[in-house]
Amino acid sequence: MLGSLGALASSTCWLFAVTALVLFVSDESRAQERVSDKEIYHLAVDYCRGPLPRPMALSAVQMLVCFDGWIDDGMDLSSVRGLKDHGLFVVRSLGGHAETAITLSNLLRDRHATVVVYDYCMAACADFLFVASDHSYVLADALVAWRDPLAGLAGCTSLKAPREDGPKRVESVPCPGATSAELHKYDAAVSAVDRFYSERVADPKLERPPIGFDIRRSVVQLFRETGVYPNVTWTLSPRYRGAFRTNIFYEAYPKSQEEVDAIAARLHLGRVIYDP
Repeated sequence: MLGSLGALASSTCWLFAVTALVLFVSDESRAQERVSDKEIYHLAVDYCRGPLPRPMALSAVQMLVCFDGWIDDGMDLSSVRGLKDHGLFVVRSLGGHAETAITLSNLLRDRHATVVVYDYCMAACADFLFVASDHSYVLADALVAWRDPLAGLAGCTSLKAPREDGPKRVESVPCPGATSAELHKYDAAVSAVDRFYSERVADPKLERPPIGFDIRRSVVQLFRETGVYPNVTWTLSPRYRGAFRTNIFYEAYPKSQEEVDAIAARLHLGRVIYDP
């Protein structure tokens, strides 16, 4: 068992492991074998890649939710509400609506679900779902890529000094002359995002969105070249795992920008900056 995911060794989750074998493996001799957490996650991903309703489906035993798609404003979250405690939430998503992602994240946290990422978890998926609950597990050759959840919400962009040392941060801000309605919408979004991270970070110095120094310099340089918020996402080095309350495990975090570029090209993703 993976030490950081020891909670899944509980009797409830062991029952799920046995159930997973019955659901996902047709060979009876294979179903007699003891499985590891890793095997359970891979079996669950194989199941979620299959012919299921999209974007979200709840398994018959209510221990697995498959989510594959865009996080839409007002989307039906009944599948997650039906998920039993300590179940799995298997996700592949390019991101989407921040407020809905926060609501979904809170449902996952309340159920102590383990989030399993395959292929990609981008923007709002990384910003919120990836650190939603107690445990997150990333399969090899998958990308978790972050982006400021407030990017594009306001019409202007500025550089802001961080709370800690290091280069400035690029942030979306209301433009001069913004209406009271626009300011209210922006302030409400900032409050919701800040509240989300205050409940999930272990290091109070970590600002949203989480971003390493090297990535911050790259984003600032892109902003200075174009004058607009850069249309990029970025990985976050495993060395930042301790900044979150979520126990995060990567099967194989990418080793270089070239590896990230190859994964992004294979999956037809946009530009992703590598955090070593």
